[in-house]
Amino acid sequence: MAAMQPLDVACESLTFVTQMQGAADESPAPTPEQVSEVEHALGRPLPPSYVGFMQRAGKVLLQDWDLYWVGGPEMMRRNLLIANEIEREHDDCPLPRFLIAFCDDGNGDQYCFDTRLKRHATGNAGLDADHDTLNTDPDAYPVVLWDRDQGQQQIEDGLYVVASSFVEWLKEQIHEST
Repeated sequence: MAAMQPLDVACESLTFVTQMQGAADESPAPTPEQVSEVEHALGRPLPPSYVGFMQRAGKVLLQDWDLYWVGGPEMMRRNLLIANEIEREHDDCPLPRFLIAFCDDGNGDQYCFDTRLKRHATGNAGLDADHDTLNTDPDAYPVVLWDRDQGQQQIEDGLYVVASSFVEWLKEQIHEST
């Protein structure tokens, strides 16, 4: 029997939590074409673990999550592409293009994939030697918190890394829900 992968463990844990809580929002799995269109529009690949999660976990999303999803018009409220477009046009604190927002933290701040960076330990993130070069390993995108109150200053100070990857972030969210 093959060992379970971290995403498998996270999805099983999420299923258990939603069964305990007795409710979940349902979201359809994105098609490969939808994922490709979103990646093209964002100009960056999505982490395979995030795409894999959307393909497997649509029936077990926690109701209190503001997790963005790749999908058609039925996903209007939580549509990943629309959310990123809105965040990039925010008057006071526009989201930089190298960040991909994938979840609102409930206060208007955004959990994002920082596409400039390789995986780092949590804390302040340091840029690669050439921070304009797109990271070629999308599963290595660290998860950072984009704080609207701090605005562009947080880029100069170093964005706060909350998890080394989507799967690590997901495990923490599941843990906090129990």
